Amino acid sequence: MKLKTGTHFQQGTFFHGLLLCSLFLIVSCGGILPESEPKIISSSPSEQNNTDFPLNRGFSVTFNKEMEQTSLSETTFFIHETGATIPLAGKIATDGITASLKPEKNLKFSTRYILTVTQAVRDLSGNSISEVFQLVFTTLAAPAPLSPGSEPNPDAGLDTDPPIILSTSPSNNEFGVPLQSTITVTFNEFIDLTSLTEDSFDINKGTKAKNLFLSGRTAVFEPEEDLRSNEDYSVTITTGIKDLAGNALVSNFTWTFSTEDDEEEHEDGFN
Repeated sequence: MKLKTGTHFQQGTFFHGLLLCSLFLIVSCGGILPESEPKIISSSPSEQNNTDFPLNRGFSVTFNKEMEQTSLSETTFFIHETGATIPLAGKIATDGITASLKPEKNLKFSTRYILTVTQAVRDLSGNSISEVFQLVFTTLAAPAPLSPGSEPNPDAGLDTDPPIILSTSPSNNEFGVPLQSTITVTFNEFIDLTSLTEDSFDINKGTKAKNLFLSGRTAVFEPEEDLRSNEDYSVTITTGIKDLAGNALVSNFTWTFSTEDDEEEHEDGFN
């Protein structure tokens, strides 16, 4: 897979086991069920009519299946003020499952906006989402007028909080982890898709990613090969990870786990 970032492309890979079910399901009676339609399953903003959206935060949508990256463009995924017809200029990035949009300039105080994904967005088989997706939200209110001699707050209306890691899989110090495991880390907020790389999500022992992608607030690392048997692994999420407002993780986060003993399992199978 290639990560599409505006007019720039970053080399990557993508294949998710769950997506196999999105082609055709052959049932035992020999019949064929049509593939599922693409849907948006999470977004930022996460709810309609949000009234305190920060001025500097970007936008994100996650689909239930891999989408055709070229179908996500400034004409199919955009934001504009209510009543306006011209979308705000911004940069789009996508890995096929998640798409993000970062406006070139901060939004305005106390302004109503609409985030739109049109039916021209399609999956790899050419299927479109069933209806136009729209989220209406309002940005934070402007601060109160300054009293004489007071200095303005340069961060007023901005998101300055760094992302926080909520959970990992495998968990820290977990033993007997299956060799075919996928490694995941979940954050308290959506992160910037372009900050997710094999440098910012690093697994030791030369472990390479077959797939590295976002699903909502969770970053997913699918190893290129099975993990090694009876080995201690270390995973580091670096400060290269940023949220949709550009805030970086405060410090590197590292956890460890140990894989199962594959030889022991084989011996048990012969007894």
